[in-house]
Amino acid sequence: ITGKLGQKNVQGFVVNNRKEYLEAVKRVREAEGSEGAMIIQLNSKYRKDTKHNPQWVKLKNLKEVDCLVAEVFRIEGTKNVFGYRICAGPYPKECGEIVKKRRPKKAYEYKGEVYAVLGKTFNTRIRVPKHHVLRIKCDEILRDKIEGTNCFVYSAVKPLVIEYVKERNDVPDSIHVLDRLAELSLPRMKRDLPIEKFVRRRGDSWCVLDSEGKPIKCYSIREFGDEGAKEKA
Repeated sequence: ITGKLGQKNVQGFVVNNRKEYLEAVKRVREAEGSEGAMIIQLNSKYRKDTKHNPQWVKLKNLKEVDCLVAEVFRIEGTKNVFGYRICAGPYPKECGEIVKKRRPKKAYEYKGEVYAVLGKTFNTRIRVPKHHVLRIKCDEILRDKIEGTNCFVYSAVKPLVIEYVKERNDVPDSIHVLDRLAELSLPRMKRDLPIEKFVRRRGDSWCVLDSEGKPIKCYSIREFGDEGAKEKA
């Protein structure tokens, strides 16, 4: 695991387990001026298509993800404000079929393959055509395992559109990238709870959120107090 400060590389670490991996990534990403961490499998060979090489994975500090536009929404009453339903992938064939069957709203079919739907972006004036790639930054990537399988669905928390990435055509980030980002997010959450049970404050309430970050039920701080509302949620 290594990183970069401007044009200079920072100290690298060789890790052997998850604990060492998380600690090394944390140290590299928190180094002053760090742009993020690069995860490289030992003995792997450099490839020109590094972005799609599962043995070379870049984790940017802003949690940037390149996403395929599955749907474009023009915001009512505006001429140039848009929202996008975004996805990444595609899934391996077996997981694609499982997600399509059991969690159809989290699956998007394109050119015979199934992609992981990450949710809908915040509104933006950046215009991106359908089936092209845009770049988002988000707080974190959440991952929810489908019971009885080794397959997951994913959600981007607070996805903000940064730019239209024309050079990537219709090739977004892979499932492998989503998994790495989700693994880094998990230690900051209650890992014994499914994603649908995550709790966050919304205004003057504590709310239980679904896998897309939308409130399922909220408890008023005015009625229960801050700790009481949080405990109920």
